[in-house]
Amino acid sequence: MKKLLSLLCVLALFTASLAWTAAAEGENEFNKCGENLTWEENGDTLIISGTGAMNDYFLGTGNPPWRWSASAFKKIIVGEGVTHIGVRAFYFCNQVTEISLPKSLVSIGSSAFQFCTSLGDLVIPPNVTSIDDNAFQIIPDGMVYQEEINLQLIVTDGSYAHQYAQSKDLPFAVKQPDAPVRIPGDVNGDGKVNGMDVLRLARFLAGHDVTINESAADVNASGAVDGRDLLRLSRYLAGQDVELK
Repeated sequence: MKKLLSLLCVLALFTASLAWTAAAEGENEFNKCGENLTWEENGDTLIISGTGAMNDYFLGTGNPPWRWSASAFKKIIVGEGVTHIGVRAFYFCNQVTEISLPKSLVSIGSSAFQFCTSLGDLVIPPNVTSIDDNAFQIIPDGMVYQEEINLQLIVTDGSYAHQYAQSKDLPFAVKQPDAPVRIPGDVNGDGKVNGMDVLRLARFLAGHDVTINESAADVNASGAVDGRDLLRLSRYLAGQDVELK
């Protein structure tokens, strides 16, 4: 009898474990909006996190998982690492006034902002190289909407988004490209300061046909790049008490 009860207890625990696992997997799938992307609500803010492309939600194939909360959002944050805004992604987010897009973004799907009637300025990152024809069509063709639409694209001068806005006759404002961030000692411009920068600078000073970031290579702020910069950079990487200027 005791063995039977023990067996029943084990079976009950096993069944409960399967049910919990299935529920957890179902919840995880609901929170996904791309192979490596998840979404969450934080008050009146929708946050998209992860890396890669967002799913497309073509008409008739399903809605974004946040569809029934869409009209409650006032802000949307698309995190760094996201590369694609899906078709109809923010469909009917009609109370959203602010959307933050990441520098990693390269493409925007059709009707991505349809019925985002409260949206004003939208900054399009300069790395975007693909925008579907009606990505910024707030009101579909043939539909009458009485209130004013204030959407304005903020685009980088000379970027793909700049050309797109011009070709589609969309309201836009142009901003100049962000000034590059200067990292003293980052001679090769890879965002790090290490032995590769010493090697690149040594080759440059030896007359080899290599390019350098001269502003970053001038680590003693003398206004010229010479052997003294190479020496200072080498001493810095060796752990000596010197400053890169």
